[in-house]
Amino acid sequence: GTSGDTNIEYNEGSYATVVAVSGGYPGDDQKNILINGLAELAQQRESIVFHAGTKQDNDTIVTNGGRVLTVTSGGTTIAEAVLQSIEVLNEISFEGMYFRNDIGYEFEGGR
Repeated sequence: GTSGDTNIEYNEGSYATVVAVSGGYPGDDQKNILINGLAELAQQRESIVFHAGTKQDNDTIVTNGGRVLTVTSGGTTIAEAVLQSIEVLNEISFEGMYFRNDIGYEFEGGR
């Protein structure tokens, strides 16, 4: 190996990822269901949409697995980051879409 100094930058903010799953997950998840709202998503500040169980079908994006997509967002606190991710997910829709909106808050109250 090599020796030397490594600089690591630390971000003081908080980040949260919320997963959108398909109807039937975790069992027989539904596939080939049109996902609405992706093209219309405005550039969200500090939010990134990750595709997991999706596929392109001509000019559309459809579901292709149980964990369809995730949204990761930043905020001053975990609760703020969760809320930002949920706001983005509320702009996306597909039949049977489900995501937890009750997690992340257990980390509030300090580090």
